[in-house]
Amino acid sequence: MMRITGGEFRGRKIKTLEGISTRPISEMARKALFDLIGPRVIDSAFLDLFAGTGSVGIEALSRNAVSAVFVENAEKAVRVIEYNLKTLGIGGRSSVFRNDVLSWLNIAEAKGDEFDIIFIGPPYYKGYADRVLDSLEKKNVLREGGVIFVQRHKKEKVIIPGGLALADERKYGDTVLLIIKVKPVKPVQPFKSL
Repeated sequence: MMRITGGEFRGRKIKTLEGISTRPISEMARKALFDLIGPRVIDSAFLDLFAGTGSVGIEALSRNAVSAVFVENAEKAVRVIEYNLKTLGIGGRSSVFRNDVLSWLNIAEAKGDEFDIIFIGPPYYKGYADRVLDSLEKKNVLREGGVIFVQRHKKEKVIIPGGLALADERKYGDTVLLIIKVKPVKPVQPFKSL
C-alpha cells in the first residue's frame, strides 16, 4: 500500500502490486513532483504514461486535476488502477487504457486528445523514455504551455530530442525527475535590403 501525499485524498492508502516491471515512484519523489507542478495541476488534463498502479495520476486527481488518463500495458496493473479509482470514487474523472504507450499516443493524436501535464515513468534502462519523448516531439498531444515530467534512474541517460528542452532536473535518492518543455519557435527575421 502507498499513501496519497496531498489534496482531497491526502493520507488515503491506495493498493499497489508487487513484482510489476515498473518501479513505483516513491512517496518522497511523488510529493516533490507535485511540489514542482504546484498550482498548474488545478483544472489540468493529466496524462500518466507507464502508469503502473496509478499513483501519479491519482495524486493529480486528488490535487484537483480535472481529468487523468492512465496508460499501462500490464493487465494486473490496469486492474489495480481501476480498483484504486473505484475505491476513491474518481472513476468518472479518469480513463484507463491497457495499451502500449507508443501505440496509444498514435490513437490519442488521431482523436485530437491534448494534455497540460504528461508524466512518463517507464521501466529503467530500456530506452522507453527516449522513444516516448521522440514521439511526443512529433505529435500534438501536449497543449501549448504544457510540461512533460520524466522519471529516470540517477545513472540512466535520457536523450531529449531537438524540439524539446530540459527546463530543470531534480534528484531524489536514486530517482531523477526531468522537467521538459517545448522549445519556443524563433520568429523568422524579415529580410532587410542593403
